[in-house]
Amino acid sequence: MTTVRNAPTPLHQWVVSGVTNLLTSQMPAGTRVLYGSPIQDLPFLKEDQRIPDLQLLYQEHGALEPKAVLSVETGFLQQYESLQHAVRRAIDTTQNVNVSLMIRLKEKPAFRDPFSPTSSGLYQHPITKEYVDTATMLTYFESLSHTEPLPKNPNDLESPLFFLGTRWVGRVEGTLEVWVRDKVTQKAVRKLDPILFYGSKLRVDKDTPYIDARNEDVQLGLNLSDIIISANDDLKKPFVVNWVELRECINEGRMALAMSRCWTAMNHIAELNGKKK
Repeated sequence: MTTVRNAPTPLHQWVVSGVTNLLTSQMPAGTRVLYGSPIQDLPFLKEDQRIPDLQLLYQEHGALEPKAVLSVETGFLQQYESLQHAVRRAIDTTQNVNVSLMIRLKEKPAFRDPFSPTSSGLYQHPITKEYVDTATMLTYFESLSHTEPLPKNPNDLESPLFFLGTRWVGRVEGTLEVWVRDKVTQKAVRKLDPILFYGSKLRVDKDTPYIDARNEDVQLGLNLSDIIISANDDLKKPFVVNWVELRECINEGRMALAMSRCWTAMNHIAELNGKKK
């Protein structure tokens, strides 16, 4: 059975693009990135194919086809247990995937459409707080269609994003986990505690098992040779994560997500009003 994936959100897409840049900028010739396809590994796994967000393919000299050596799962609005299961299986059910990266994004508070109609079909105007019909709401939307979401705190790009007088994206917590193939059991094991790299106002106390990379240059302890098993000396160098670039991708993704959510709500109201935007 092939896994069916939900359509990715703009935030999800921006983060995947950031990870792609990390990989393509450091990996040697003979590698390439593949998106949204079953893991390129064992033919008898067709009954239960894993479809990661992306996989790094490497073709050994003399091999007939490339094999996946690394997979990446990015979870947003997804249960941790489900995400971890996918990450572990990427290693446990294959022969060549040596590293699996998991990026988990959590939004606080969870998003709720601020423009849901009442039972009588009216909407609460975001400014006047009066209940108005769809035509009035659309007029208000159209008057501000040239504007864009802004952080609640202009000095904090990670603060909630507001647009049309209401919140469209809350604060986001971003963590990364590194899972590797155990040399003895050949099963997936987590290499480090989760690395917290995004979330400016989140407080991590001493009992929280996070490595804090929000202001420190924390690295994964991985060499390229841990991903592509090789005696090649050129691969015996660290795989480096640029946390600043990943945070910038999340900032861009949150902005795109706010716009996407807002336009979805506006189009829904327009449809109800018999006017497709």
